[in-house]
Amino acid sequence: FYEVTSEYTLPSKVLWDIKWDGSNIWLATQKGCAFTNSEGKSAILDTTSTNNGLKDSWCINILRFSDWLAISHDKGISLWNINFPAANPRAWKNIEHAKNQISRPIQDMVFDGKNLWFATTKGLMFLTTPIDDMFNKFSSEMICYTEIHGLPSNNVTTLAAHKNIIWIGTDKGLGLFKNGQLQTITSINGEKVEGIRKLYINGDMLWIGSNRGLQFINTAMVE
Repeated sequence: FYEVTSEYTLPSKVLWDIKWDGSNIWLATQKGCAFTNSEGKSAILDTTSTNNGLKDSWCINILRFSDWLAISHDKGISLWNINFPAANPRAWKNIEHAKNQISRPIQDMVFDGKNLWFATTKGLMFLTTPIDDMFNKFSSEMICYTEIHGLPSNNVTTLAAHKNIIWIGTDKGLGLFKNGQLQTITSINGEKVEGIRKLYINGDMLWIGSNRGLQFINTAMVE
């Protein structure tokens, strides 16, 4: 192991999330985000360097998709279009926790190719604005799905997007969202996978990390 806080000029040694987008490593820390810019140098995103485009520097979860970077923090969710300088606050869109009644913290985020989805302790949330309309028709309106709609639990801990399905890990089992409908997944013997902590898609295999160990599902058999 190597300590790279000096080399990468991390804003904090307390890291909450790490993502790899195929070219760069993106890091969410307690005092901002760090990444490698086009010149191969470390760059930091915080409230100061973004001129308050990023509304809070306590970054918890990070997601790199399309031309955007999504960051969840104590005040909500900030979205940066990476085609524009981060110091330009107009390159940012923000979703406030209070305005949208989002439970803190955001526990996971996924992009399905068109829209963003968020895992919270009070349900599965869906941003109604498609990514292609983020600048032209942006609205921070969210739709929330809960146990009433078919979730195994309102405490959604992790998400995975695969083809046209959103896989949903909760503290009381596994669910999926497909064609506008929520379903709870159970095995043939009736056992439920509870205490799900992380979902990961590799090909058609959905890997499930839970309090009971590691399992996997061939999604082609479910879809």
